[in-house]
Amino acid sequence: MLKKKKVILNHNQEFDSSIRKDFYKRLLYIVLCAIPIWIWADEKPPLSYVVLLLFLFGMYQIITIVYLSQLIIDSFFPPVTTIETKTRLFDRFLYYFSSGFFFTGLVFLLFELQHLENTLSGTNLFWKAGFTGIAVASVITIILKKLTPTVYFESKRRYTVHFGLFIGGLLWSASAGSFVNHFYAEPSISTKEFVLKRKSTGGKRNASHWLFLQTKPLSEERFEVTESFFETVEEGQTVLLDIQKGKLEYDVIVAFRKKETIIN
Repeated sequence: MLKKKKVILNHNQEFDSSIRKDFYKRLLYIVLCAIPIWIWADEKPPLSYVVLLLFLFGMYQIITIVYLSQLIIDSFFPPVTTIETKTRLFDRFLYYFSSGFFFTGLVFLLFELQHLENTLSGTNLFWKAGFTGIAVASVITIILKKLTPTVYFESKRRYTVHFGLFIGGLLWSASAGSFVNHFYAEPSISTKEFVLKRKSTGGKRNASHWLFLQTKPLSEERFEVTESFFETVEEGQTVLLDIQKGKLEYDVIVAFRKKETIIN
């Protein structure tokens, strides 16, 4: 019996070691892909094709890490138990609540994506509000671990609760921040003007039409517009944005208009 337990223990240690090595290897691949992507991001063909291949390869590594994330977490932080024979009612409730919290947050975000797209510094709003949700999830996790630690004893439940609370918290907070910002925006409308740096479409299979406006001296933002407006403006032209001041101080774009001035 002791020999059998020793064999199982050695097998688990070898498996954990293999998981960790694979995790470190994929992290290295991601870093090695990110460096040339950062350097060559604005290059034209053929370097742009290299960037695309590196991006796809890097995304494959990220997706694989996400897929193996439960095994990776268990390798670094072994759970108290792998499978439970009896589960407390509250632990079971929190398991299903976390899953529902994540999926409803994802649906909420889908409804808010268009508003975030047409908000000045919308990406900044997303991450600021999202990290608020992560901070709240961290506090809830600390409280749960002190009051009812059995929630985190079982491997699958621990993973689901962490994932649901943290990612769900990010999605819910980012979506709620966007909703509050545009729904309670000031009714008065003002106009701002920005230079159109470049235009882009989503390709044959994507009907999106994007304008890249220079909203800050060293940065530009992407906005989705209608095809008809897309066809009326040219790169270098000044684009007028009718905006409302959002409740969270982020400008909400009401309409796009063109200005007949070409910037040389």
